Amino acid sequence: MMDPVPNDAGDAHRPLVHFTARRHWINDPNGPIVHGNRRHLFFQHNPNGLEWGDISWGHAVSDDLVTWQELPVAIPVADDHMIFSGSAAALPDGSIAAFYTGHRHDDDPLRVRQDQRIAVSRDGGATFEPFGADPVIDLDLVDFRDPNVFWHAPTERWVMVVSLPDRRQVIVFGSTDLVTWGECSRFGPAGATIGIWECPALFELPVLDRERRCTATRWVLKIDHNPGHVSGGSGGQYFVGDFDGFTFVPDHPTTEPRWVDWGADFYGALPFAGEPSTNERTWIAWMSNWDYAHDTPTSPWRGAMSLPRRIALVERAGEHVLVQRPVDALDHPSGTATESVGSVASSGRGTARWWGDAADPTPSVVEVADAYRLRLLVGGAGVTIRLGFGGDTAVTVSFDRGAQTLTVDRSASGEYPNERFSGIHSAPVPTDGPLDLDVVVDRSSVEVFADQGAVVFTELIFPPAGRRTVTITGADPGSIRLDSLV
Repeated sequence: MMDPVPNDAGDAHRPLVHFTARRHWINDPNGPIVHGNRRHLFFQHNPNGLEWGDISWGHAVSDDLVTWQELPVAIPVADDHMIFSGSAAALPDGSIAAFYTGHRHDDDPLRVRQDQRIAVSRDGGATFEPFGADPVIDLDLVDFRDPNVFWHAPTERWVMVVSLPDRRQVIVFGSTDLVTWGECSRFGPAGATIGIWECPALFELPVLDRERRCTATRWVLKIDHNPGHVSGGSGGQYFVGDFDGFTFVPDHPTTEPRWVDWGADFYGALPFAGEPSTNERTWIAWMSNWDYAHDTPTSPWRGAMSLPRRIALVERAGEHVLVQRPVDALDHPSGTATESVGSVASSGRGTARWWGDAADPTPSVVEVADAYRLRLLVGGAGVTIRLGFGGDTAVTVSFDRGAQTLTVDRSASGEYPNERFSGIHSAPVPTDGPLDLDVVVDRSSVEVFADQGAVVFTELIFPPAGRRTVTITGADPGSIRLDSLV
């Protein structure tokens, strides 16, 4: 077994609380699954270089979803095909089935073909062998990929959702034995239709009330696309509706996209299979963008995963809205020292503190570590949070209540991988009451969860070494309540 992924201080950009491979390229998460009381994460990986190529399934495990241990490659590239994205599920005998796209390469692009395959692990995900019937689905297409497979108990059958990228469609297949698959239905084009569709995921989520109690369930169909995302390049959209085991039917017209994340760097998200039945699910995504993924200034590794997030639905204005929040383990990651920072006068509200007051509205500057979490409640007309990285380098998170807009500005965040690394991203936040903000900063990323997780930004940054600070300026003195800075 390999050692834990290093987080040495000599690597200015390697994250402290996000997964990265020890060396070389990674992209989409594949087959996240809870198996044997451990969280397994497979992922697109080039074990031989820093660029995309020789795509295999890498493998890592975790007990808390924050501290990861990388294992040897689980499914290595084959002589005639690469191991593209897919999913995993537990079989009745306790083995793990990996469902993936076989990318049959050829010097002539017109002869490239993609098909759907299955491999099985009987040693807890360490190694896989062919299922014996590969490929299980072959439509003789150049672009046909990313199977998302799960057991649908009401119809007692396996369901596979696969994308037809250039047609902006997904196909639903069904099978009772994993060998013979029949087409059930198709969905799309809908929502965001610029670019190609990839990495679909279809899953059931609870609808939560204000006390986070489950009141109902709905189905979510998540689809990633590239380009055409609201923040440029690649990103994800989602649809909410009903699924009977054969056909997904959205609840509302599907002309306007509903964004999974308003930042630039959240792609290919997949929920963990095999989770205990709870009121929420957990998913994880690749934290990058195809606009500049090949140019990010990191070595000997390239690519990272987002924070794992708990996801659910809430009802707002007659629609079901996806909400996300960091997993609870982020509060106390194993093997990581944490320190609470108190810098302003106590408000008399337990651990909560008010930032500034009418008598002294001068913003406080707090020095912080390479990775920290800031939670606050914004009243008044708005707030500006400056996340400093030394000198003039900073990311600014700002909320303007009059415009009802939340903005993340990384235009002064440090090094740009290339000219397509866009700087300023905004989202509508229609609220009249106090706005909750949960901001997680790591060495090379900023993730912002606002309005109980209904609006989320995920942003890569590549700042220089320097003094890390937080400065909070309220539009109305005394209107900002700091709940925690850890």
